[in-house]
Amino acid sequence: MIITGIALGNLVYAKKIHNDLLNLGIRSQIDLRNEKIGFKIRDYALKRVPFIAIVGYDEEILGQ
Repeated sequence: MIITGIALGNLVYAKKIHNDLLNLGIRSQIDLRNEKIGFKIRDYALKRVPFIAIVGYDEEILGQ
């Protein structure tokens, strides 16, 4: 599972989710690159990554 944020401001929340998943025993990686979200999605689709969690401001505010 890959966790990435839409903007640089979402990276703190993405790191929190990454740590929570690791504590639950779920393997995950975090993508901190400063790239457009479409580029990241295309990159991981070509690598055949089954799950991509995209974190934005709405998810951060709602705590989802």
